[in-house]
Amino acid sequence: MTFEKIEKRWNYFYYNTNRLLNLLSMNIFFKPILKFYKSVGILKGEKLKQAERNYSNLITNQEKGLNSFYSLNYMVLTFAIFLGTISFYVVKVCQITIKEELMYFVVCLPMLSFYVNWYLIRKNDKYLSYYKQFKSEETGIKGILLTIIIHLLNLIIFILSVFLLSHN
Repeated sequence: MTFEKIEKRWNYFYYNTNRLLNLLSMNIFFKPILKFYKSVGILKGEKLKQAERNYSNLITNQEKGLNSFYSLNYMVLTFAIFLGTISFYVVKVCQITIKEELMYFVVCLPMLSFYVNWYLIRKNDKYLSYYKQFKSEETGIKGILLTIIIHLLNLIIFILSVFLLSHN
């Protein structure tokens, strides 16, 4: 697998994480709040359109929106958990005793994960060109479901690994 394919897949994962967060924030938070404000009579006409534009600029904006920031953090967390799982197995298989060195794992794994994600996604705003490509390909709900499965599966494997390795 070439580096370009890895980068494309990683950006696809990031893109779908961002889409998932946009869908959740729109349907769980914004629409119910907007519905309440409409029913009370606070937002009507131009104020309603302005509220939708402001929400879009603040939350779902691809370049500077909060969901873009949260998507990157989910990617960093998921990769750090993946690295932590691998580290647990290496420590257990090689029978390495870790005492004071645990702090290095706690600090270095998230830093390494952030750097990898920054390099694959954010460096020179690579993700924006991938966003255009993925948007034109009409990626459906399949990508979002795959993203949910990957995030959850990674977390479940980590939890099971910690549980199983701590009892041996």
